[in-house]
Amino acid sequence: MNEKSQEMLFIKFMKSQIEKINRERENNNRTDDEFVINWISQNSCKFRETWNNSLCSKCQKSDKCGWKSLMNCNDFQKELEMKRLAVFSGGGCKGYMPLFTLIKIENQFGPLDRYYDLMAGSSVGAINAAILSTGKMSVKTLISIYPDLIKQVFKKNGWFNGTIYNRENFIKIWDQLIGKDFKMKDCKCKLQITSVNFLNQENHFFKSWEEKDGNEKLLDVVLRSFAAPLYFGVLIDYIKKMIWFDGGMGNANLPIDRAFTEARDILKWANDIIQVDAFGCGYTDSSLSFEEGIKHKTFRQLLNYFDFNDGGLARAQARSEQVKKMEIIAKNNNNFGFTYYDIEIPKNMDKLDGIKFLEQYKEYGIKMSEKPLIEIRYRK
Repeated sequence: MNEKSQEMLFIKFMKSQIEKINRERENNNRTDDEFVINWISQNSCKFRETWNNSLCSKCQKSDKCGWKSLMNCNDFQKELEMKRLAVFSGGGCKGYMPLFTLIKIENQFGPLDRYYDLMAGSSVGAINAAILSTGKMSVKTLISIYPDLIKQVFKKNGWFNGTIYNRENFIKIWDQLIGKDFKMKDCKCKLQITSVNFLNQENHFFKSWEEKDGNEKLLDVVLRSFAAPLYFGVLIDYIKKMIWFDGGMGNANLPIDRAFTEARDILKWANDIIQVDAFGCGYTDSSLSFEEGIKHKTFRQLLNYFDFNDGGLARAQARSEQVKKMEIIAKNNNNFGFTYYDIEIPKNMDKLDGIKFLEQYKEYGIKMSEKPLIEIRYRK
């Protein structure tokens, strides 16, 4: 790496750290240099190595670890160039839970639209990803208003309209928070949103970096992913003659596989370190003992196959299969890291419209944030 590239990488890193310092100074009402020095020494090993003018603990170079030798440390360069993906699951009201993990990431690394290079989501995961990718709202703010938003969105509709809830409530809220005319291409990081094309029965992934999708209004794309039958109803586009189902109806309710494929093969990040952070919305244990299983006759078997809580057996398997696939890839590829946050919840709480469980979702969300189910870091 030449001197110019080294300087550019270092400047990029410095800017990100300065933003963190300024936020901490504002939060603590401090303006003195001593606070800056203390913050650096306490919060950044990279800065601490340079500040103390000591040996680089990563590469153990014999010379003093000034910024130039630090920039020659391969591990440091890899971390600066790492591509980070955040993948959000669908789950209705349960979309409240992953926010308590995200707030910890935000507190440590700053705004998520700058920390992540790509966000992807389905259904409520698409909503969370879309809001955070715009840069218009922090996780801290989103958590503070989420319960009220959920209660407004899941306000019961009259059955004569054919759906339990009216998506117009969501549209009004979106207009207030983000704006109806905000385009997908204006997101601060790359964004991928899942919907299901009812006409050809296939998943469709809208991508902010593609010209056609980028010019779409973000609200319109989110609504195509937020279209569960019975709850809000399918989205019919009479102009383009398209019918869209909820993004979580197919096998991409947690769209890890497609996000990883896009990053590696379409965006050409295959030579970079890729870190995927996946966020679930709680799951239930559906396993049976042999004694229980043999009691399930034809009708019970069909109920299991068409499990409405989890969108059917195939969708339930898709989540676990994608997680297992990413785990295998991460274990066998040094340049790939995978972290998966989720938590088991009681079966009676596994509801898309479980408004009455919001406090419990918060409690489980906080527990979820304490430790990921899977954490495989890239190897140097």
